[in-house]
Amino acid sequence: MRLRHRIIAAGLRAVVDLRADCWLRVLAQGCGVILMFHRVRPRRTERFVPNQAIEITPEFLDFVLAELRREGFDIVPLEAVPYRLCAHRFSRPFAALTFDDGYRDNAEYAWPILKRHGAAWTLFVAAEFADGRGRLWWVELEEAIARLDRIVLRDEGTLRLPTRTAREKQAAFNAVSRRLRAGPDERLRAAANDLATQAGIDASEVTRNHCLSWDEIRTLASVSDVTIGAHTLSHPSWPSTI
Repeated sequence: MRLRHRIIAAGLRAVVDLRADCWLRVLAQGCGVILMFHRVRPRRTERFVPNQAIEITPEFLDFVLAELRREGFDIVPLEAVPYRLCAHRFSRPFAALTFDDGYRDNAEYAWPILKRHGAAWTLFVAAEFADGRGRLWWVELEEAIARLDRIVLRDEGTLRLPTRTAREKQAAFNAVSRRLRAGPDERLRAAANDLATQAGIDASEVTRNHCLSWDEIRTLASVSDVTIGAHTLSHPSWPSTI
């Protein structure tokens, strides 16, 4: 787990231990929340799961929706948020649900739960992912390191790292991700593709396996409770500061 995630986890544990969510609720609740999710899939049992920070389980999503209803939140479409914010009085707090990137598991695992709860939601799609030609470099990197016992990163000087154990794999993922995210996207994607090739992975198939196609997105868009939004063309990376 990266330092940022450890800090966030420690803060959340402190909130639970102090029951601060209860006694600060009146001050902190505001008029509503926007909950941002990424992947929804069954919990993975492998020891090396570096991208688990952007995953929740279907059971957790079901719990969140039930808890929102229990706590008196109205689950509203994202486009309704400006109207709720402009209203002078609020009888009930609102919650809007968003899912980033366009992962196929949103349709497979999240959608049935959202339908059962009658919850509106927004799917933000990166166009090149839906085209099948975008690059989920973080997934490529995870899948390559998971397969290999040793990686060779040919990037501004060769970096060789052992990846036999789960601990070594996580250390390698952190080191490579931090190093590549500090540079331009072109270098990052070329290096991730090279590592995928070392592992016998077709990088072009990774996105098609994990992301919804336009046809699948059109099916979702035909449903009244689903809104499709734009999430850049190519999902460029951002520099890592931790």
